[in-house]
Amino acid sequence: MRPPVRPKDPRPESALRTLAAIGPASAPALRKVLFKPAAVRVNNTRREAFMDWLAVLGPAAAPARRHVDATLAEAPGSTPESLRAAALRAREALDEL
Repeated sequence: MRPPVRPKDPRPESALRTLAAIGPASAPALRKVLFKPAAVRVNNTRREAFMDWLAVLGPAAAPARRHVDATLAEAPGSTPESLRAAALRAREALDEL
């Protein structure tokens, strides 16, 4: 499974959700996604799917912590509650050891 690494990838959210379903075994794909982070910042739906994937990866998603922190640093009114909740789940999973 290849991650969505282009902003115009036609299968963005579904690919990220599939990677989340694969679980920690999908961690090697994170490097490709982080190489082109604009691909996951296209819209809130894609950002939420990315946060859900990071939550599944847990500590293996440590290289993406700045994306989680940046999402949580956004003003609460400018970020949908579902995205904030996904970012909080990702932060909790990152903090697990």
